[in-house]
Amino acid sequence: MHSSRRGLRAGAPRAARFRAGSLRAPACGPGEALTPATGRTAKADAGLGWLTAHQNTDGGFAAAGATASNAHSTGLATETLLSTGRLGAGLKGWSSLVKLQQGCAADRAVRGAVAYDATGFDPGTGARATAQAVLGLSGTPLATLSAHGARPAVPVLACPATTR
Repeated sequence: MHSSRRGLRAGAPRAARFRAGSLRAPACGPGEALTPATGRTAKADAGLGWLTAHQNTDGGFAAAGATASNAHSTGLATETLLSTGRLGAGLKGWSSLVKLQQGCAADRAVRGAVAYDATGFDPGTGARATAQAVLGLSGTPLATLSAHGARPAVPVLACPATTR
């Protein structure tokens, strides 16, 4: 983990997201009061503060050493922010991910998938980008994700007849 005794280092975005999120656990639904999971509220708040300070103007988050937002970092950070009640920053991250999601104008095979970054969809990075973006798009804390009610069918994006 990319951390030190004094706190989070500037080059540790993914570690910070998981570390900060793991120090707090949701006691209620999204946006309601949270109960510290470990009693380390100050450390969790420091990690969450670090995340919000490193959020890009487009609402997304960049990898360590990079400046452009990407779906990997943004998905993980957004899940952490939303699940810990940081709704303003979390919704900015969510909006950033929605902009990367492939819509009705995309090829049918990739509709609903998420591009790694704003340069466009690449099938080589799409599966991983989508998997990590889903964490932020779901609005459900990682600790409470469940397969309950899941169906084996792949969801189909509802598009107007002109784009099918």
